[in-house]
Amino acid sequence: MNEQRPRLLCVDDDTAVLDGLALTLRRSFDVTIADSAAEALRRLDAQDYPIVMSDMRMPQMSGAELLAEVRKRHPDSVRLLLTGYADMEAAASAVNEGQVFRFLIKPCTPPVLLRALQDAVTQYRLITAERELLERTLRGTVQALAEVLSLADAVAYGHAISVQKLALALARQLGLIPIWPLELAALLAPLGRVSLPPEIHHKEQRGDPLTTSERAALAKVAEVTQGLLAPIPRLEPVRSVLFAATRSVVDDALQGPDERHWQRCGRVLRLATDYVDRESRGDSVGIALAEMRARHVDQPELLAALEKLKGAEADHVEIRSLPVRLLQAGMVLCDDLYTQAGQRLVPRGFTVNAGLVERIRNLRAGSLREPVRVSLLRAPASTSTAP
Repeated sequence: MNEQRPRLLCVDDDTAVLDGLALTLRRSFDVTIADSAAEALRRLDAQDYPIVMSDMRMPQMSGAELLAEVRKRHPDSVRLLLTGYADMEAAASAVNEGQVFRFLIKPCTPPVLLRALQDAVTQYRLITAERELLERTLRGTVQALAEVLSLADAVAYGHAISVQKLALALARQLGLIPIWPLELAALLAPLGRVSLPPEIHHKEQRGDPLTTSERAALAKVAEVTQGLLAPIPRLEPVRSVLFAATRSVVDDALQGPDERHWQRCGRVLRLATDYVDRESRGDSVGIALAEMRARHVDQPELLAALEKLKGAEADHVEIRSLPVRLLQAGMVLCDDLYTQAGQRLVPRGFTVNAGLVERIRNLRAGSLREPVRVSLLRAPASTSTAP
């Protein structure tokens, strides 16, 4: 937002009123005008506006209805409503139900209007500053926790990193915003594994079959994760994404806009987890996608995005065979990494991180089986031509 002149969108079907507002406010705000709700929404689709102010009485869509739609599409925008005495009841409803920041009674004097808009600017800065601080703090904390967990359960951590990478790529392709709760949910999903007995971890590393009770303990990992996250403030969106990822059927009609967004993020996480599970078992891209088409038949949009993404990725992947001392963060293992004694250190599909590189560096030379195959993204061929 411009610190000198914050962007303001004024909406009114009376062009004379709009011209007067622009003249009054242009010294303090970067004013854009729209003479209908439809025009306002088109402008909002093209650019974010920190402040949106609308008249109440307009054809096709009232100011209250417009601001409710603005809240769905641009929840950070601070919304104000101009209304007459006859519309007081509707204005009060807009404030209470539509979370309009403030409504102003017409005629509104310039000093009153400017003061209200300056308050709206302050509110916007508080909203965005809190969100940015929250996202940076939570992301940094979760990343540090995940790095520590990688030392205790490298298999689960590697799986989580692979899921996160795929889930975020899918979310961006689908245009999901915001995606920070999905980013954190992907890393935190295996957190409940800290409750598992060491024997289960050992069996998984050796590939041994699990008992009925051990499989039941694994099935409760998601529930344990929710319990561990419950006391942490501001993680509600992350928990909502994790909860949605465990459900095969949801009822969008019963949810508000935020809840529907977390539901979509949860479906993305569920799909990404399923694909990475199959990839970790050694399934080819073609086989994994074919099986997922049958399993996720109710998610054609997500499947189409996944097929497009994996198809493009496959065209740019290079497989190399390297000694373990040359492994670098960001490489993806195509083979399980074993010690010479036959113990699996990390599984194929694991994305090498700084923790694993340091762990290998601390091992005695020759203690790991090598070489190991890794996949790398090839740099696209240059298309530049000489002048």
